[in-house]
Amino acid sequence: MATTERMASTPGSIAVHGDPLRTLDGICHADPLQLRGVDLLVIGVDARRARTKADFVAELDELGRTARDFPVSVPQIIAVIEHAGRREPWTYTMLRRWALSIHRRFQQVRGTDTVVTVLLVDSSTSPALVAKRIGELAQRPPGVNVAAVLSAQEIHNQTITEASTNDFI
Repeated sequence: MATTERMASTPGSIAVHGDPLRTLDGICHADPLQLRGVDLLVIGVDARRARTKADFVAELDELGRTARDFPVSVPQIIAVIEHAGRREPWTYTMLRRWALSIHRRFQQVRGTDTVVTVLLVDSSTSPALVAKRIGELAQRPPGVNVAAVLSAQEIHNQTITEASTNDFI
């Protein structure tokens, strides 16, 4: 995974790491391994190349290993996963388990309650929508649901926090 760097040092700062995705255009990038005081860490994952369930699991495993290096102070992580457009029936369940495992690892090893949200997008997802929703999330405290999986359609008319709360309830 590559890291794109640009400073993002305003309140509600966002660090972006991982694969460069078109859907993340318009979001300020900063190196999450160097920047302290980040309110939200966004990780781009290009899963379009995953042709099988095993390939998809390998992408998540790599992402999980990378997450161990992120600063302890990050209260929220959002993994933006761009997929080929078709979702298998197991996708949401697998991603929810993965997000929960990252949350638990941070909780047990670091003693922090880091909220992990997965946003599934495809090539038709608007970068402006994603930037708007992620910007809103960076300005808010972590939500109720510590491990949520959402689609771009779910955040079309509501914030990520609202959609995560609906997913939790």
